[in-house]
Amino acid sequence: MALIELAMDLGSSFVSIYKKGSGVVLKEPSCLCVATGKPNAVKQIGLDAKKLQGKTGDGTIIVSPISEGIIKNTELTTAMLKYFLNKIKGSVLKQKIKAVVTLPCGITTGELHDLEKTVYGAGISEAVFVPSLICAASGTQLNKSSIIVNIGGGKTEIGVLNGLTVLNGCSVSVGGKLMDLSTIDYIQENYNILISDLTAEKIRKELGSLYETDTSRIEFNGMDISSGRAVSDVVTAPDVKSAIKYFYDKIIEAVVVAINGCPPDVITDIAGSSILISGGAAEIAGLADYFSKKLNLSVKISEQPGNAVILGAGALLNDEALLKQVLSEN
Repeated sequence: MALIELAMDLGSSFVSIYKKGSGVVLKEPSCLCVATGKPNAVKQIGLDAKKLQGKTGDGTIIVSPISEGIIKNTELTTAMLKYFLNKIKGSVLKQKIKAVVTLPCGITTGELHDLEKTVYGAGISEAVFVPSLICAASGTQLNKSSIIVNIGGGKTEIGVLNGLTVLNGCSVSVGGKLMDLSTIDYIQENYNILISDLTAEKIRKELGSLYETDTSRIEFNGMDISSGRAVSDVVTAPDVKSAIKYFYDKIIEAVVVAINGCPPDVITDIAGSSILISGGAAEIAGLADYFSKKLNLSVKISEQPGNAVILGAGALLNDEALLKQVLSEN
């Protein structure tokens, strides 16, 4: 029987899978298109479902079975993960799958049970579970206290680490999806135009900036609320900043709370280190400067913010000794 070794991150926005020897082999939206009134009648999954967002008829709906990093529907999440695994398994029928699976910060016993049920139900034979914050920090200097901030689609995880151990961790319900909703509300209120979730996401990713002097702009399409007609207009970086800056300020507040909850010696160590920020919503212009000024600390952005967790999990998959050490300390 062939053996496949994987690392997996089941996020609110994306499911990412790393295959030993191959790297990241899958990153698809964690959503499904299902029949209305028949939530388990799945029509499309992942990228195919995402493409239908805003285009479904009365008989179908797009659902996200993972919210704020937590599985809300085990049956749909299992079906989704099984579909993704089948995409990467290839033509070999009998395969044993071992996996390193990331754990969201603050997960409860019941939520862990749902994650285990999903992972094993999708066909994983053996699994170990590693804190996503440790994965996000993989590859950085972890020999002293440091702060990791992972800004995802559904929530932001904040951890104070000492080496490979999470000393203090918390999460806030702030992420890219809330920022997109706020962008939709801002455009509606100030432009009288209704835009789709996909358009809001595009605007945030292409135009989002925390720089005071950024005057970039892009054209967008939507529906005029008064006439119901398709229209186009131009939105600016200051507009987007007005819609999303509040959420980054909330993250900064949570970082301060996490630091203040640490022993004095740890706080002293933190003062001499830097904050590492990862996650898809970390890919915004001016983020490092903005956080650094607000927190009076050095700030670094991961080289690949949106893939930092899955790449870190993959690094652990490739380093058995380090993986054992992480599992023993958390």
